[in-house]
Amino acid sequence: MPPLSDQTLLQALQTKQGHRILHLQGTPFEMGLQHGTLLKDLIQENIRKYLKTPSPNLLEHGADRMEEFTKAIPRITSYIPQKYIEEMKGMAQGADVPFHDILLLNLFPEMFHCCVITASHEASYDKTLYHARVLDYSAGKDLQSSAVLIAAKPNDGFAFMNITYAGFIGSVTGMSEAKIAIGEIGGQGYGNWDGMPMSFLLRSILEEAKTLEDAKEILTKTPRTCEYYYVISDGKTQEAFSCYATNSQIQFISPNENYSISPPSQEGLDLVVEKGLSTNPNSIFFKQPKDTLLLTGLSSPERYPVLLERMESKWGSVDEQVLMDAIQRPVSKESNLHNAIFHPTSLTLWVSHAGMNGEPACNQPYVKFTYEELACGFLV
Repeated sequence: MPPLSDQTLLQALQTKQGHRILHLQGTPFEMGLQHGTLLKDLIQENIRKYLKTPSPNLLEHGADRMEEFTKAIPRITSYIPQKYIEEMKGMAQGADVPFHDILLLNLFPEMFHCCVITASHEASYDKTLYHARVLDYSAGKDLQSSAVLIAAKPNDGFAFMNITYAGFIGSVTGMSEAKIAIGEIGGQGYGNWDGMPMSFLLRSILEEAKTLEDAKEILTKTPRTCEYYYVISDGKTQEAFSCYATNSQIQFISPNENYSISPPSQEGLDLVVEKGLSTNPNSIFFKQPKDTLLLTGLSSPERYPVLLERMESKWGSVDEQVLMDAIQRPVSKESNLHNAIFHPTSLTLWVSHAGMNGEPACNQPYVKFTYEELACGFLV
């Protein structure tokens, strides 16, 4: 496509009830250039806050962890698809910042280790699939001030909606025009860098997966990094799966399926035993109501019984409001950065962000978006 004019670029950045909407399209470099140009000030501010003046608010273990991670960047970069490298180069040019800073900013999700729910068929009020995603990030204080909903239409791949922040091209919360929705929960295993960074792995599912089987293939065949829990849903079939994955193992979990997880380290198991949630010396057991997937991860296992009780009490009547209620505190934490409720069948989502004074996203109003309205912002 030809270069976008200044007027067209301005039209690509909009707001709805205080939420930024950014339309990107074209080649990877063009999308990055548009992103960098339109959100230049916010990108530069994020670099200043999170790269130039790191603190325990951002990094769990402070500057030492940043130094350790920086040394691993050449290893990590070798696993990033070239199209995302080109997109970050375009962003660096548009935002007038060094490429290295954009790269490091985009690798932040790998340095931290939320809650995810799906309900469909008999569990939901209309028998269609609903998918909730809670993002708790105590690290990125004030990151909500740069929140943006990106509607992207790459030349190659499915168009998608990505709930993200200025300067970040990966995805941890999103949905594609193929009616595939994604979410994740960070785990442990910090330091395993020989794989594709998690946010780029999920972005590739949004762009490339037409079915759940496609998503499973991507997750299985792509080299992975640290421990994560992934939840992928499909509004075409009303089906979903979750996935417990580390750099060396992968375990798929289906709705209706009670499951147990063996943590890769004693740390996670000690925590749930300490809280009285498990007496098994080797694994942790999770119960799931019929036609639902419930995940809270091992970092805050005490949330699971609360979530389970809330979902069981509303079983058969789940809709977006039920999910908004189900993820209220303590399922969402004080560090709740954003929440999203997806209805992939109609390509609708509801989004809430943390308040400007750090109030949890679960206590903030949700704004409704549809792919149909967002697609009107594309040029072709």
